[in-house]
Parts: sequence; C-alpha cells; structure tokens
Amino acid sequence: MRRLLMLLLVLSVLALGVLIGVLLGGDDEPGSATNASAAAATATDSGSLELTVDQAAVDAKPGVAAVLDQVDLESAVAELDDLLRLPRDVTLAVRDDPDEAYYDPDSHTIVLSPSLVAQTAKTMDDIYDDAQDALVAAASSVRFTVLHELGHALVDVLELPTTGLEETAVDEFAVVTLIDYLDDPIAVLEASDEFDAIAAVPEEADYYDEHALDQQRFFHMRCLVYGTDPEKYADEIDGLELDAGRADLCVDESKHTRRAWKALLAPYVDA
Repeated sequence: MRRLLMLLLVLSVLALGVLIGVLLGGDDEPGSATNASAAAATATDSGSLELTVDQAAVDAKPGVAAVLDQVDLESAVAELDDLLRLPRDVTLAVRDDPDEAYYDPDSHTIVLSPSLVAQTAKTMDDIYDDAQDALVAAASSVRFTVLHELGHALVDVLELPTTGLEETAVDEFAVVTLIDYLDDPIAVLEASDEFDAIAAVPEEADYYDEHALDQQRFFHMRCLVYGTDPEKYADEIDGLELDAGRADLCVDESKHTRRAWKALLAPYVDA
C-alpha cells in the first residue's frame, strides 16, 4: 500500500509539472519566442552571401567603377560571408534598376544600382575638397547602403524580431556591423555626411516615408559612433547645437543599440 501511495504521489507531481509547463509555455507555435530561441541555438551555415556584377552597367556610369574598386565588393562580400551563418543563399546584385537599392525577399537578392553609386560619388565630390577623400567617403556610403540592405535580408531570412521602424533598425545594424564587426567607425561618420548633404537641399519633408528624416539618420549615426568613445569623437558632434545632456544620451543609446544587435546576431555570427 505504501509503495502504491508513493507511486501515486510521484505521478501527481509529474502531472502538476506538465500542467504548469502548459500554462506557462502555452501556445508554443512556430515562430514563437521559444521556438525562435531554439532555432537560433542550432543555426547552421547552409547558405552563402554571393556577388553578381553587371560590369557593362558599371562601366556605363562615369566614376562608378572607381568607387566600387575602393569598396572592393568581392572582398567585402567574402568577409561578410565568413562572418555570418546563413540558412539560405543571399545575393548582392550590382545592376541597373530604377529603385536603385533594395532587398527583394522573393529572390533573396540585394540590388545595388550603379546610378545610386554615381549619385553618391557626386554628392561626396560636392562635400569634400580633396578628390581622394571624396572617393573614400563615397565608398563608405556605398558600404553602409549595402549593409543597410543586408540588414533587411537578415530580418527576412533569419526571421529576426524588430520593434519600431525596420528602416531605422537596419540603419543601426549597418552602424553596429561597421563599428563592432568590421572595425570601421570612420566609415559610419563618412556615410552620414551624405544624409546631411541631402537634408540640406530644400524640399518638402517626407514625413510619411518609412525611413527617418535624412537629418535624423545623419545625427543618429553620429550619435552611435560618438557614444562608443565621447572623448575620441567629440569633434564629430560639435556644432550640432544639441540641447544640454543630449550628447550624454548617445552613450546609453550606443551601448543599448550595439548590445541589442549583437544579442540578435550572436547565434548567426562567427566572431
């Protein structure tokens, strides 16, 4: 009798544990946080980041080849492919396209149009007095654009959660990648110059656009770099007429943004 009572007690405890698990775990549907965490923990590198270039389209736009040579897309793509574990192939295609730069989720393709590169080169020529400085800055801006669109690709193929505007989130992905994974914070500062220049052109603000305003993107990029080392990057926000204490908030914003993206990417990064 005593053994029977002990067996019933053990079974009762096990049943209670299962019930609590159901109540707390509840609807563990595909795509839930629990399943997402489990999938992330077992991420495999079954895909790759690939590059295709329509050389004729590149050569047709003056100055584009020089910028892309400075970017060294082949090495950049190889470095990112080594860094990331992707579940499927993603292609960076340099080709003519009226939309200039975007990620196509149907074909898993990042499109970069030579016309956008040409416009970036012209903008940087207008900003910088030295031609070589302008070329380097244009390459930094193109690098940022590619990483921005790669951020969209990762949100798609890795099913990464985002809060707020995805466009802002992938801006931050590009910044974090350049700062923490590619060790090139100066590229962020140079790329931000293009947004500052675009914002200076008189036009009606596009408040309903999915992107933040160009001036906001400029400042947010600089803020995230400044926050990594306020003493080193103090000159980068001088003259922006910030309210008292706003620069101090960049330190927290940079820390939180970088920590969030690195946590999201941790299962998928070989670093």
